[in-house]
Amino acid sequence: MVTPARTEDKEPAQYSKANGIPSFFDYFDFLRENQSGRFDFFLYLTHLEQENEELRHQLQQTQKMEAIGELSTGIVHDFNNILHPIIGNLERLIEKAAPDITLQRPLKNILKGANRASILVKQILSFSHRAELEITPVKIQPIIREVIKLSRSTLPANIKITRAIDDDCGPVMVDATHIYQIAMNLITNAAHAMRHEDGILDIALKEIQIMENGPQDVSLKPGAYICLCIADTGEGIDDSIINRVFEPYFTTKKTGTGLGLSVISRIVKSYGGDIYFTSASGRGSFFQVYIPRCYLPSNNISSTGDAQKNSHGCESILLVDDDPFIVEFEQEVFEDYGYRVTSFVSSLDALKGFKSRPGDFDIVLCDMTMPNMTGLAMAIEIKQVRPDVPVIISTGFSEIINKKNYQKMGVDGFLMKPGKPEASLKLIRHLLDKPYKFSWES
Repeated sequence: MVTPARTEDKEPAQYSKANGIPSFFDYFDFLRENQSGRFDFFLYLTHLEQENEELRHQLQQTQKMEAIGELSTGIVHDFNNILHPIIGNLERLIEKAAPDITLQRPLKNILKGANRASILVKQILSFSHRAELEITPVKIQPIIREVIKLSRSTLPANIKITRAIDDDCGPVMVDATHIYQIAMNLITNAAHAMRHEDGILDIALKEIQIMENGPQDVSLKPGAYICLCIADTGEGIDDSIINRVFEPYFTTKKTGTGLGLSVISRIVKSYGGDIYFTSASGRGSFFQVYIPRCYLPSNNISSTGDAQKNSHGCESILLVDDDPFIVEFEQEVFEDYGYRVTSFVSSLDALKGFKSRPGDFDIVLCDMTMPNMTGLAMAIEIKQVRPDVPVIISTGFSEIINKKNYQKMGVDGFLMKPGKPEASLKLIRHLLDKPYKFSWES
């Protein structure tokens, strides 16, 4: 009679996985290495069940994120359409109320709140991986302060925040929403680690120089980096899982997705940076995020006044949007700058109006998502009648058309909502002044 080997006497052999799934041959390798029979077979089945359970959990998390992504796109589109006339009208009010100092401050505070809402909407898209990136030079300091301010209201009272933000740090070339995402994720994780007792959350931002013969544990190219440091006095990370913190779907939280650190690690590395951390069970954690500093040439940028002066015109605009508040706001803006505007809240009515007198319009600005006929479908119909007329598509969010592919779609310009009136006026003026191959003859 063969006595089964006891698990405490001998460690079970490890088996390889192809694409995360044990192969047919893994079973025989497992038995051969353990040199045992029935007992190891059931042990192997236990391993398989654990693997299957982990795969089921990952599938559930993926489906959950897909559902959130689908839901977020509809919310973002509608919310951006709401914010568009709010932000635009506030900017117009601030401009007109310039001599009245008592009105300037409350109006600017309202505008600041609306802009914060716009940034939060972009973060929703970023979290669902559907955001269109806007890579620009960004100063991180105000973003970190904003995240700290937002986090303070949700952190437990037992957590003390200390900060050391260097105002002299240079800019980085990133999408600003990614900085929000990185800082918010690390601060949330730190707070979770200190949820059971008093703790200190230390946040620092500094500019450092990585030398060619720098520390061995930092594998970054030599140069200047902006370093975000977040430390906590929480429970720390156990040695048994410390190498898994950046794995997708790995989490120690009961309600976590396991995507936070994995996603922000990928984001940071996409910008040429990296994340380093040290941690010990019961002794807290210390995360360092390195992003390359960017250097900008000192250019003479034209003033807002010059830009506005060059945005005036007398041409005729066909304006189409199914939201009457947006139509009213944009029509007022364009008419203030001398344009003649014919507006519609129905794409079908707008197309009918255009076809009845195509020579009356110099440019078309239409929303993308509208009932009965989308803005893109209307643009195609318009171009068949008049190939020379410039068409601009605007949208709160669209998975069909964006800044990268709008020209391939056959339109001449693209605008995201919410947007500044100056951006619309500048694009309209640019397209109207641009020579076209075709000419219209009535």
